[in-house]
Amino acid sequence: MQNDSALQTRIHNLSDEELLKMIKEASSYQPEAISFAQEELARRGGSDAIATEIQISEQYQEEKRKEQHATKPLFLHIPIGRLIVMSVVSFSLYEMYWIYKNWSYLKERHNLDINPFGRGWFGIFYCHSLLRRIHEDKEARSIQVPSFSPKSLATGWVVLLIISIIVGRAPGIAASIISAFIPSFLFLIPVQKYVNAVNERRIPGLPFYRWSSGHVVCLVFGIIIWAVLLLRLGAE
Repeated sequence: MQNDSALQTRIHNLSDEELLKMIKEASSYQPEAISFAQEELARRGGSDAIATEIQISEQYQEEKRKEQHATKPLFLHIPIGRLIVMSVVSFSLYEMYWIYKNWSYLKERHNLDINPFGRGWFGIFYCHSLLRRIHEDKEARSIQVPSFSPKSLATGWVVLLIISIIVGRAPGIAASIISAFIPSFLFLIPVQKYVNAVNERRIPGLPFYRWSSGHVVCLVFGIIIWAVLLLRLGAE
């Protein structure tokens, strides 16, 4: 209560221009401060000014969001070779990362209330909905209409991933090595090709997504597993 009282006092001492500036830049302040500023300005007879400034602020924020969005790819922008190599090296862990990142792009663009990491980790359950969203994305379709079948590709990916897991759990080092080469990533390539085409037509010269911490985690995980398998293979 004392903190609220002190905050109200500080806001009470601000000029009308300063209060309007606070409301216009609402994202930079705590919600309580904005609420007190609106109440104070209304008390001074500035209700119409509040409504105008809020509208201006919302328009400004929307324009700023559109400007930022215009410089970002719609979905994960990576070379096809990276998708293939990282999938094999990481025993398909990178494909989970691929799903996670694309859900992250969707969450940011559409302000979705979802957990991208959870959807990536449980990719088997969310691959269908992801590919369907990419296929139906209005902004992407306005640039290029997709030719892939989201249902067929997602089903194929899930089936091969499950086969890979089953084979990998079979006894013997050979089974683990074979599981790494079961090409579930093949069903993601048509989607990545489409995404890359859309991104490049939308933002000419767009660089590929950098090697992030997620890439490093997948790479290190894969290297450790491969090293263990090869050492065991050499010891036999």
